[in-house]
Amino acid sequence: MPSEKMLVFALEENDFAVPLNFVSGIAQISNITPLPLATEEVAGLVNYYGKILIVVDLKILIKDSEKAVGGEENFQNARIVILNNEGLEIGIIVDRVKGIMEVEGNNLKHSNEPEGVIVSHQYVEKGVVINILNVQSLFKKYMKEEKFAEGKIIKAEQEVLQKTSENEFVIFSSGKNSYAVSSSEIQYIIKDAKVHTVANAPKEVIGKIEFDGVLVPVVSSEYLLAGKTDKTQKRFLIIRNGNKLFGIGVSKVERVVKLMPEDIYYPPYLIGNENELLGVILEQEQAIPILSMDALLKKYEQYFVEFTESHEKEAVEEISVLAFKIADSLFGLESDYVDSISKLSSITPIDNAPSAVLGVMNYRQENVIVLDLLESNKGLIEELQDEKFKENKRVIILRNGEFKVGILADKLEGIFKTQPSLITTSSMMQSEEKLIRGFMQLRGFTVPLINPKNVISSTNSFKDLIIKEIEKHSSQAKKEKRSKKRG
Repeated sequence: MPSEKMLVFALEENDFAVPLNFVSGIAQISNITPLPLATEEVAGLVNYYGKILIVVDLKILIKDSEKAVGGEENFQNARIVILNNEGLEIGIIVDRVKGIMEVEGNNLKHSNEPEGVIVSHQYVEKGVVINILNVQSLFKKYMKEEKFAEGKIIKAEQEVLQKTSENEFVIFSSGKNSYAVSSSEIQYIIKDAKVHTVANAPKEVIGKIEFDGVLVPVVSSEYLLAGKTDKTQKRFLIIRNGNKLFGIGVSKVERVVKLMPEDIYYPPYLIGNENELLGVILEQEQAIPILSMDALLKKYEQYFVEFTESHEKEAVEEISVLAFKIADSLFGLESDYVDSISKLSSITPIDNAPSAVLGVMNYRQENVIVLDLLESNKGLIEELQDEKFKENKRVIILRNGEFKVGILADKLEGIFKTQPSLITTSSMMQSEEKLIRGFMQLRGFTVPLINPKNVISSTNSFKDLIIKEIEKHSSQAKKEKRSKKRG
């Protein structure tokens, strides 16, 4: 049997070798992106001179030991050996490269391991034992839908997205790594939501958040993608799967990119059974996996069903909240306290009234006291008579037996549902003069809820003054009307 040149490397105290004709390069370790749902020995993906390579931690694969990677800091002296088989490439992590040696075929012995394992032969000479890797077996283990004929790999066709137009992706970071997901899978992105704990949840589930009045379970992306526990995630991707919502906690939402199908790399690597890797984006030295959230979260389907059913059984009372803006600030008001909503009509100023009182507006033959809670329209009485200026402004008229009180809003945002238990309050809000009764989360924003009872009661101190002013203006209006008839 002829001799053959081999690259020799070490894994801990043991020596291994691979035929030199399978070696296309040796690289330092940097920017390895972990892959979700991959087996323990798969360290992740790297961008190697514009090619996306799957990287396998050979020590874990051969010894089936606990993962010792734990980040690139543990790879100071390690190297990635790039293996090439019929144009397909895989990287293997080794502790150190020892050099090249000529191996005599007569000194090769078949391994005692079962057929198809990674080590095919052993080289024994003068008490030295070197394990020879079975390269084809290694490729077969990690390549997707490959066909083997007479020991040769026939590369399967690359997957192509069905869409031929631009595809939009949201790129986010989880820990130190970046990932992408199609924007069509994302319902909403929430910032700094309050996470409520969930009893008896899987360790990947860090809690639940409120989204549009619905409680949504949240999965940690760090645990899901890299097997690490992290409860400090600041952004939440809200994903809709059928009629169910769930959240993914991420470290940061980096940017949104638009790509054509030809800009996406479709690797032939087999990393799971649910097509959770849709493709890879090449960006400078990074390989950014495009994830399928449906596939990633498939194993949680039963939990999401149980979560939804358990919260439906609780039959928690829901309240409707009207959200609106005053200037640039967002506020909420329970819909049950809203009598009606009107366009802003002519305002009659009230002399000596508090500064938050814009004046009186006539609505359906009744006088409505209009309040400008932030006094953002102070001094703009003349402008408020201009149709264009007040085009989007609305007056939210509160239910009240004696006289009507309205809150001037610059823009209505819509009606949303929440649960009383999710409204946060403090002892500082309990006094009668406080106009804010609590806070709710609305699409990532903390929204103050106005206390309508206190808004109405706050007008009691100047109610008599306003009634007198209303009577005075009514009397003047009647006189003007009579004088016109006489004329």
